[in-house]
Amino acid sequence: MLKREEEASKVIKKTSKRKQHKVLTQEEQYEEAKHTEEVNRESLKRLLAEEENLKKLERVKKPKYSGPRIIFHSKKGAQDTVTYSHGEFTVYKQPVVKRNVEQSAKCPVTGMSARYMDPLTKLPYANLAAFRQLRAMYAKDPKGLEKLGRAA
Repeated sequence: MLKREEEASKVIKKTSKRKQHKVLTQEEQYEEAKHTEEVNRESLKRLLAEEENLKKLERVKKPKYSGPRIIFHSKKGAQDTVTYSHGEFTVYKQPVVKRNVEQSAKCPVTGMSARYMDPLTKLPYANLAAFRQLRAMYAKDPKGLEKLGRAA
């Protein structure tokens, strides 16, 4: 039994051989900190010089565009305008037309304001039920929808 315990303790001693750190005196710690500070300062200087070189490379300026421009002006409560300019002077101002709700098309089936346009019949419609009714009418008589389109 003693042999086994001795062998087990030898195995444990072999596996637990770790580096044991030397306990430094205060003076040795101070010298080590001084050396580390010097190394860090040199590293910082190299890093800052590298960053400065990168900034110099990034400072390439794009040429300023001086050709004709189209500028959209929008002011609350005022009419919107599009300005076509060349350089500093304005060549022409054109008002931007806003679409009113009153100008929107009416659905020929429901009579409501149409939010959608059927791509096949080119007729406006207000909802899904009106769309289905338009398509059913188109399936029965494609020419009959032309009259409905002119009436709307």
